[in-house]
Amino acid sequence: GQLKLAIVANVAAAAPLGDFEVAVDAVTGAIIGGENHLMHEAVEPVSDPGRVTAEGKVYPHSPLDHQMMTTALTNLNAKDKLVGAYVKVVNADEDGAIAANGQFFYDEGNTHFAEVMVYRNLEMVHSYYKSLGFNGRDKQMKATVHYGDNYDNAFYSPMSDSMAFGDGNRLNNLA
Repeated sequence: GQLKLAIVANVAAAAPLGDFEVAVDAVTGAIIGGENHLMHEAVEPVSDPGRVTAEGKVYPHSPLDHQMMTTALTNLNAKDKLVGAYVKVVNADEDGAIAANGQFFYDEGNTHFAEVMVYRNLEMVHSYYKSLGFNGRDKQMKATVHYGDNYDNAFYSPMSDSMAFGDGNRLNNLA
């Protein structure tokens, strides 16, 4: 409830990971506020009416997190396949994942793990933009995992309105 003279500093850090904006009291040097702009924008997806939710194991942000978490997989058409209102995951190496009891729980080395990561992350991106009032992506997008042969890249194709994620031979699995 008070105005204070402050200095705003922007700091990029690797540990803890973030792009921090910090407000420092100009008189005392005490930190009076701040935000991590790199991590705070995540919007957890919410299922639309009439859609199904299942569970999946994913890394919270990346494999560097080292510990997987259980998360909701929202807006599915059914509990057993990663096909929903906004994302349809296709596995280029084999048939798509089939959930046991609505649970897509796979180890990182399993081919279906990439499907779960891509489904969840594209749902998060969709939910973020929808939270800003953008509804232009309220349609299904195809996302292919294990694209190509040692393909070291990922891409969006405007012609087919789809995304593809390679496994790479030098990079980690891009899913």
